[in-house]
Amino acid sequence: MKSNERNVDKEKYCWNTLVFVGMRAYILLFGVLFGQNDILIGVSTITTLLVLLERESSNHPVQDTVKFAKCFLFA
Repeated sequence: MKSNERNVDKEKYCWNTLVFVGMRAYILLFGVLFGQNDILIGVSTITTLLVLLERESSNHPVQDTVKFAKCFLFA
């Protein structure tokens, strides 16, 4: 492995770890704020957000933002 590839792997590992810690903190905070019975809603919310972050939405930002808001408000 080249040195550059190792740096990329380290950065990806650090990013994934940071995302995991952030997800865990969000879910725990959601449980504290809304109760243990509603943790599944917190998990589904963070999962949806992560999926939507992977999708390219810069072509129509206003329309996509409205769609995302409808998804969370009416789902």
